[in-house]
This record gives sequence, C-alpha cells and structure tokens, in this order.
Amino acid sequence: MEPTVLRNYQKFGIPGVLGYIDGTHIKLKKPTQHVELYVNRKGEHTLNAQMVCDSCLKILNVCARYPGATHDSFIWRFSALRKVMMNLNGEGNTCWLLGYSGYPLEPWLLTPILNAEENTPQSRYTNTHIKSRKSIERCFGVLKSRFRCLLRKWSMNQQK
Repeated sequence: MEPTVLRNYQKFGIPGVLGYIDGTHIKLKKPTQHVELYVNRKGEHTLNAQMVCDSCLKILNVCARYPGATHDSFIWRFSALRKVMMNLNGEGNTCWLLGYSGYPLEPWLLTPILNAEENTPQSRYTNTHIKSRKSIERCFGVLKSRFRCLLRKWSMNQQK
C-alpha cells in the first residue's frame, strides 16, 4: 500500500491517496429479465463496473455486478472495498480514495469541493483532485482500447 500512496503523492501532491474510483459502463445485449434495471442514463443496456486504479493506471479493485441503472454511489455503499477502507481508517491508517462529486464524502473517500472560491486552498485542492482523478478515466480508456471486446455488446446469463 505504501509504494502506491507515495507514487500517487509524488505525481499529484495529495498525501495519502490510495487510488481513484469511478464506474464505467459495459454494453450488454438487451436482457431477458428486469430490462429497466440495465438501462443507463444514455438509454443503453449496460453493466456498471466500479473500478479503482492508481496514478500508474494499475487496477486495484473491480466490482462488476450491478446493472447499468445503478448509481456509482450505490455500488460504493455496498462494495467490499468500502468495508476495507472503513477498517483501514478505523485502524488509524490515513489513506483514502478520490471520487467525483456523485460519491458521498467520507473519511476514506474524498470528493471535490463544488463552487470553491478561486485562489483559495479549497480551489487548489479541487483543481488537483480533478486533475489527479483523471487517472481512472485514462485507465478506462486504455482498458477499452487494449481489450476492444469491452466496446461490443455482451450477452449475459441471468440465471445466476
């Protein structure tokens, strides 16, 4: 954990950052059951995959079990990773994830400060936060570019 936190700090200057969190949508063929649960905000049938990466785009965690209509904050709330982060925090570790403003602000999950006044510590934090959190967006781009199959529609077995 320490090398990852140090690398993230050296690259972006925010101490204690373990990684960057966001969700990405994996396209699906129209499901046969509970169709409405899989329709995302763009009207596509998808699976919402939550991922965490570090500043080198190394994937640290994936949760790919929720349908596309599920909000990122819901996935986070019920993820095993959240419990891990809570436990780390409870043990006195000072590390956290950076997420966008759709996530809840928690001691182990930091979000940008919306409407921060220009040239204040809050705006500098927010600008650095937004810049560094682009790591997860780049990670999704690299992943989908390398594994082109993630761009096509997948069939899924809903029997399980």
